[in-house]
Amino acid sequence: MKLTNNKNLLALAVLSALTVSACSQESQPQSTATETVAAESSTYQLLPDAADRLDIYTNVDLTADLSHLSDNQRTMIGLLIDASEIMDQLFWRQAYPGDRMQLLGQLADPKVRKFAMINYGPWDRLDSNTPFLTNVEPKPAGAN
Repeated sequence: MKLTNNKNLLALAVLSALTVSACSQESQPQSTATETVAAESSTYQLLPDAADRLDIYTNVDLTADLSHLSDNQRTMIGLLIDASEIMDQLFWRQAYPGDRMQLLGQLADPKVRKFAMINYGPWDRLDSNTPFLTNVEPKPAGAN
């Protein structure tokens, strides 16, 4: 019974987040949408001064001893991971106004693609959101 309540609460939280996200979207002026499509149709290259920033992040293996958790708690961890994947997709929509897959698909260098994935778009979050790719405008005001 408790697991069902937890599932219901999780589903309600995810649906609420989706509803709030959908309600807060503003339509873009026509010129901005056109500029976005034009920018997406061009090829992106790493800016020369950004090459030394590609290795600033380090992979870390996160581990935890889950042996003390009940079966229901272990199931809940899986549900939280599923919810985090949905939240990740929602954050991409907030952070990058274009087509994420198109952007990533145009990045041939795996290091550059990974850097764009970490930063949720073509702006370096740890360098005042400056663009690190060619053909990219400054980050839009109000974008995460």
